[in-house]
Amino acid sequence: MELAREDRPQNPRSDTFKSLFLLTLHIATGSIAFIVLALPAILINIASVYSSKIGATYVITIGLRISVYAILTTDLVLFLVFLVRTLYRFILEY
Repeated sequence: MELAREDRPQNPRSDTFKSLFLLTLHIATGSIAFIVLALPAILINIASVYSSKIGATYVITIGLRISVYAILTTDLVLFLVFLVRTLYRFILEY
């Protein structure tokens, strides 16, 4: 059960620091998740460069590069949605 604004503790400084701490924690967690989800894209990019050096066909190289961009784009969009939702919740709480 969430307390109404009138029923919350009267120490706004404590609430502000708690809210800022939670915002920072959520942003740090989201950033770590972004990095972890981007690692496969980085590894696929390395595989793409290596495959082009050893003479893999153009189709395989392009397929690997498309998958890298797809993974990174999806990851970035999800990260931005996460940040916007987190900031929106912070603003509503604050």
